[in-house]
Amino acid sequence: MTSESRYDQCTESQTPIDLLESKGSVLGRVAICIATLIEKDPKLEPVPKKPNVPTREEALLRVRRLSRKFNFTADMVGLASDSPENRNRMRNASLLAKHRRLTYGDQKGQVDFLINSLFNYEKNGLPRGGYFVDLACADGVRINNSLFLERHLGWKGLLFEPNPRFRKRIEAHRTSPLVTRCVTDRIGSVEQFRIDNGMLGGIVSDATDNNPRFRGEELKAAEIIEVETTTLAHELDQAGAPSTIDFLSLDVEGAEWIVMRKFPFDRYQFKFMTIERPPPELDLLLDKQGYRQVAHMRSDVIYAHETQLPDINLNPALDFAFTPQCEA
Repeated sequence: MTSESRYDQCTESQTPIDLLESKGSVLGRVAICIATLIEKDPKLEPVPKKPNVPTREEALLRVRRLSRKFNFTADMVGLASDSPENRNRMRNASLLAKHRRLTYGDQKGQVDFLINSLFNYEKNGLPRGGYFVDLACADGVRINNSLFLERHLGWKGLLFEPNPRFRKRIEAHRTSPLVTRCVTDRIGSVEQFRIDNGMLGGIVSDATDNNPRFRGEELKAAEIIEVETTTLAHELDQAGAPSTIDFLSLDVEGAEWIVMRKFPFDRYQFKFMTIERPPPELDLLLDKQGYRQVAHMRSDVIYAHETQLPDINLNPALDFAFTPQCEA
């Protein structure tokens, strides 16, 4: 059958792109060439939107998906289909497929961004064997920023969570050591800590989200316990953490400045950090220490140390996008 007769098969609800999805590798490679020409020629006008006819952007997206379906990614980046690099990407794709339907993962896309952009998955593959600090981890599973790293990429790290209501679940599902003291800028003092409002619990103070001025009536009926304090640096020392830490997730309901204001940045460096609602004074401190904002994800700000900036990829190719998900 000629290519003209193939195209003659198109109905009003079927386009040549649809036919490509049911054909073999030859047509698939033709589709890749067409997509490349469309992308590189700025003079080509977008296809007018018609019922059941894809726009230029939709056609490109479907061609890219087609390339993944027939495993043409290796040819597009100059890799032999049986090369170690391509086999590694296929293993990664299998890992993604295995967890595609599972529901647990990061809170706002931070780990997705960490893998794809900051660790440059397109260039370097999955970042295995890193070290994280998760402060605070809540139950260690639900919308958690370190679970996937620990469970599927072999990362080690340090978990922080003072709320005793979360302890049983953390111990059941996580392998990293857990610090149950409350992190501030002092060791050995005592803080009032709210535990009855789940992931929104934390230090009760004028400087935090659990603020008596704004939650006075609510706090009168809240369950509040006393928790011994520690510092982040002290716990890193006790855990034997590396001097260069790959990822810090900091979300302590308004106490972020209290945690970091006396931190010894000359002793420990973080490659990347996600911090919820960093106040201006913390942002200024981090800037002076060489940390640059690279993304905003709703209320979270993503920082990269300036030494990491040359290798990050803020626009990863669609063909290499990786979505980390895992379950309890």
